[in-house]
Amino acid sequence: MKKIIFTFILIITFSSNAFSDHFYKNWGVVVDIRPIYHNQVINKPTTHKTCTRHYQRKPRLENVIIGGLIGSVIGNQISNNHGAGTMGAVVGSIFAANNDSYNTSCEYSSSYIKENRRVFSHYKIKVRTNRGFKTINSNNHYSIHDIIYFN
Repeated sequence: MKKIIFTFILIITFSSNAFSDHFYKNWGVVVDIRPIYHNQVINKPTTHKTCTRHYQRKPRLENVIIGGLIGSVIGNQISNNHGAGTMGAVVGSIFAANNDSYNTSCEYSSSYIKENRRVFSHYKIKVRTNRGFKTINSNNHYSIHDIIYFN
């Protein structure tokens, strides 16, 4: 019996201490809550590709030699006249040298685009206390009619 009474007294003592801690603290009831945002500038990297096409007239030596040899053979076959092979070689070299080509070169450039973002900052909470209204900034979300303890 003594143990039951002693346990009961301990429970009442601890519960009254817990209640007294909250009784003397400042507290209030949430009446309004607003999320607060701020703007943040972010630099987003982007890459651009710019291509240009270049005309290039550059005879390749092996093409000129092969064109000259083929032209010489054709010139000698068509005509047995003196110098026909030489003329064929010159004409074949000219055709081989006329090797027009287009080269495309691309360049990559990086730049940054500024982007504004709306970022959450905190909650502005309006609390009704026994001394009036108080505004508190908090990172925690509360609902209307929640009780908040504060210093």
